[in-house]
Amino acid sequence: MAYVNLADLPQFCAEVIKKFTERQIVLLSGPLGAGKTQFVKSCVDLLRKNAATKIHVESPTFSIINEYPGTPNIFHVDLYRMTSSADIESTGFWELFENPKGLIFIEWPEQLAGENLPAYWNSMKIKIDFADSQNSSDSKNSPSTVRAIHIL
Repeated sequence: MAYVNLADLPQFCAEVIKKFTERQIVLLSGPLGAGKTQFVKSCVDLLRKNAATKIHVESPTFSIINEYPGTPNIFHVDLYRMTSSADIESTGFWELFENPKGLIFIEWPEQLAGENLPAYWNSMKIKIDFADSQNSSDSKNSPSTVRAIHIL
């Protein structure tokens, strides 16, 4: 587990990105407001730093799936409002895995409720949570800016 100040999140994400494969799923769990979308934003900013235009990353809570163009294909999925397998199926979620390569961030993977992700894609589980000041190694970091990040 790492305790990361949100200002240092891009540096942390730079290390995580080094572990990504050409077919990578990143399963992001944690409470509302913990920083799942901020984590995705930091990763996308790093992966698209040479893009001709700045990529705007926002939570796909209502769109369900956001695509960030470029190489690799990057998809950002938010399953928070999905209540059944039929809901997930109706979004085109499973078609994302038809891409020969790509990076798929999935917020609220608990909503998959036992659905099996394709075995030919590498999965990485990351839990992001609020950190209390007792767990922060730097006393000047407030609990509102520090996150506990556990890569499983």
